[in-house]
Amino acid sequence: MIRRTTRSSSRGSKSSKGSKGSKSTGVPSCSTHSESSLAQIIRNYYEAKSNAPKYIVENVYVFNPDWESDILIVGYKPRYAIEIEIKCTRADFKADLKKVKKHLILSTGYFEGYTWVRSFDPAETKKVKQLSLKAHFFRPNKFYYAVPEELKISELEVPSYAGLMVVRSSESGEKHLEIVKPAPLIHKAELELEKPLCSKIYVRWRRCMKQ
Repeated sequence: MIRRTTRSSSRGSKSSKGSKGSKSTGVPSCSTHSESSLAQIIRNYYEAKSNAPKYIVENVYVFNPDWESDILIVGYKPRYAIEIEIKCTRADFKADLKKVKKHLILSTGYFEGYTWVRSFDPAETKKVKQLSLKAHFFRPNKFYYAVPEELKISELEVPSYAGLMVVRSSESGEKHLEIVKPAPLIHKAELELEKPLCSKIYVRWRRCMKQ
């Protein structure tokens, strides 16, 4: 989903994909939150800011075909992109940390991949696969994990290049977002995201029209 925000925009509710459950027993689950409810709280937080973002996009693949952004916040000036990864269980949080390629790109701008090269053996005519580092600088400017407070995830558990948002409940039961660990700036390049986002939204629209 994509929403363009203004400083006077309303806080309408939009649906998103369901919560990511855990198959493990004994792992704290998101019993009072779904991924969509957490996403709504995050949207409300950013739309209420005096410098509200230009776009709020949900569940979109922009940075890599196998890399889904739960929420992507795109600013006006600077045109930075903030990715927010929503986790409703500890098991899901730990599983995301095991995505080696994604986290190498976030932390270094490179990932390990295979390249076809000529063999050092003069008698070998076929090319062979060689593991090497490949550049991938198209990545968010900031990266956050967003979790409900009952998971009790501390800032020490998130990578150094990531921030942490926690959804808490007040005594009255009202939900609010707290930035426990501000995300550091991964890079300063302003991203041109309008074209890839328009392409993604167009594909979604075409699929809906065929249904």
